Amino acid sequence: MTPSRVRELAGQIVSRWVSARERRLVTEELHEPPGGLAAVGLQPSLDAVNQRAAKLLVVPESGMIAGFACQRCGFLGSTGNDCPDWGTASVAVPDLIEEMAVAALENGAQVTAVADPPGGIAAQLRFPLAAWQARTA
Repeated sequence: MTPSRVRELAGQIVSRWVSARERRLVTEELHEPPGGLAAVGLQPSLDAVNQRAAKLLVVPESGMIAGFACQRCGFLGSTGNDCPDWGTASVAVPDLIEEMAVAALENGAQVTAVADPPGGIAAQLRFPLAAWQARTA
């Protein structure tokens, strides 16, 4: 066997292992009943990151979503008026997913990029999310 052939075969094995790990991660870690310790979709995942509740953030390998970040408190949102504290200090960010990943890492969460996460983005939670009355008022 040549070194090239060994690399090729090893690459296939590693690729299958990564795919299996991603499937296991999505099905086992993030498959929770409603109200459980998982947040699936952009807005629930944003809430998890903003409340520092994300233990694991699963993001897509590619793609970007524009959003906003508050310069005063760091709140991340999909619109410029989401911040419950100040509202007017939000600035546009080109990649909200990257901002979420950075915030999650700063708060001790793991971040994993997968090919096709459920709802585009998802989070495994440390604790249940609190209801944010200011966002719905």
